[in-house]
Amino acid sequence: MSTHYLIRLEADDSAVLAQIQDECGLVDNLLIPDATVNRGLARHIDPYGTTTFNGAQSETLLDECQSISSLTSLSIEQRFVLNELLGLFRRAATEVHLRVSFLGD
Repeated sequence: MSTHYLIRLEADDSAVLAQIQDECGLVDNLLIPDATVNRGLARHIDPYGTTTFNGAQSETLLDECQSISSLTSLSIEQRFVLNELLGLFRRAATEVHLRVSFLGD
């Protein structure tokens, strides 16, 4: 059983600019295991709390997500969540005063 994550793009004033839900296990089953093997930042996502990444970290996480995007084993749902997540990381990495937060169960 994987954790259900609510993933938010937030401004410095905590305003939520966009959010997605990972109900298909992308984070737990693909992103975190890949990051654990490759010592990536996603290995620090807490399934029971909130983990927040700033713009500079989001740039690194963008690369980590792109590395799993070539997997042929991704389900349609996982591919959709991954594409949405790439968009959140891209915005946080290129726009000022944005962060991405993962809210675990």
